[in-house]
Formats: sequence, structure tokens, C-alpha cells
Amino acid sequence: MHAPDLLDRLFDRLPPAAIMGVSLALVILVGWVDFYIDPNTSLSIFYIIPIVIGAWYAGPAGGWSISILSAVTWTYTYYASNGPNAHSPVLFWNGLVRLGFFVIIAQLLLGLKDKTRKLNELAHIDSLTETFNSRAFHFRLGEEIKRSRRYGRPFSVAYIDLDNFKSVNDLHGHASGDRLLKDVTAVMKNNARSTDFIARMGGDEFTILFPEAGSRAAREAINKIREELLWQMRDQNWLVTCSIGMVTYDAAPEDPE
Repeated sequence: MHAPDLLDRLFDRLPPAAIMGVSLALVILVGWVDFYIDPNTSLSIFYIIPIVIGAWYAGPAGGWSISILSAVTWTYTYYASNGPNAHSPVLFWNGLVRLGFFVIIAQLLLGLKDKTRKLNELAHIDSLTETFNSRAFHFRLGEEIKRSRRYGRPFSVAYIDLDNFKSVNDLHGHASGDRLLKDVTAVMKNNARSTDFIARMGGDEFTILFPEAGSRAAREAINKIREELLWQMRDQNWLVTCSIGMVTYDAAPEDPE
């Protein structure tokens, strides 16, 4: 496992207050070391570590506050250690420069995190229906298999195929077909449980993962969705029906495939 993955697993489980506590402790540690070494030896780069943690895992407030704290800590330790220019306006200027540097680092990290989040969403979200895509489904299914194997809990998977969907595109155009797919997705979302995972696998095919659902619970859930889909098809005069297959695993399979 790579170091970033370990950090994500560690800090994603902590509340923002705890993350801020860790960042604060690191700032104090760096400041303590900074105080006792030669004033001409700069440790400014090490303040970036708590800034990174604060900005990436605690958000803008965390990044900015740790940046300010780091600049103040550096300025104070330099003043207290009686380094060159410790009692002149130069120290104040150097403190402002470091504050600007730290804030820029925090802001760059916040921008990078936001872009990473958006790219991750684009990679895992179907742009038409705004539900998950096949890539996201295979990843989530793999995680559910691991969890099922670890805790011995069942899970179920349903596969839904829209019959005669091509006729909608042929007779009414692709815009009507796209609207139908959005409506079908909305029906699934509105009638699924909050823990269920819905994905469009491509074209007119969908999957629903029912975590920790045995055959009875999954059958009740999929029947509710099926009945609502049939009602909507009649109400909207959709020229389609749906075929649904479902499997329940009391024992986890070897892999998602």
C-alpha cells in the first residue's frame, strides 16, 4: 500500500477537530526543534507538513489557520532564539513573507483537492443519468465482496435491461431515449434504499447492488422498483418493458467478474 493511501485511510476516519489537533502538534514540534537549533538553519520547509495535512484533510479553514499558526510560530521561535535581525523590522517582514508562502501552499493544495474530486466524479459518474458508471460499480462491488468475506454478510446484485429501448430511439429520436433513461434512473433512485448502489453499465442496462441484503430483502426491494417502473411505463406510454435478473451471495464470490 502506498503512503498516500495509508494517510487517506488514517485521516479520513478522523473528525476535523482531531486532524487540526495533529496539525497543531506537528507545528509545535517543528517550532520546538526550530528554537533549539542554530538560528541560521532554516526549518521553514518542515512547516509545510502540517499545512498539507490541515488543508487536504480539514479543508480551507484548516489550511489557512495552520498556515497562520506556522508563520507565527516561526517568527516567535526566531525572535526567542535571538537570531540575526531578531529585534529588527526585518523579522516582521520575513514573517509576512513566510505567511504568504504558507498560504499560497495551502491554497494550491485546496485547488488541487477540488480538481481531484471533480475528476474522480467524472471518472465514476455517468454523464447522462448522473448515476454511477460501470467503472464505479466494479470498484464498489469489489469492496462489497471484501466486506462480505470479512464479516460473513450476504449481498445481492440485480441486473436490469430495458426491452425494446432501441425502438424509442428509432421512432422518437435519441433525445426521447435519453429522457427515458433519466426517468428510469429517477425511479430506481426514488425507490431504492439509501445504502443501495445504482449504476448504468452502458446503453439501456443497469445494475443495483444491495449490500447486506439476503434473498428476501433484495427481492422485496427489487419488486418495489419493478412495480414502480411498470407503472411509470404505462403512465408515460413508454414502448418498453424491463427484464430483471438477480442473484444473492450468502458466501462471497472470488472476484467481481
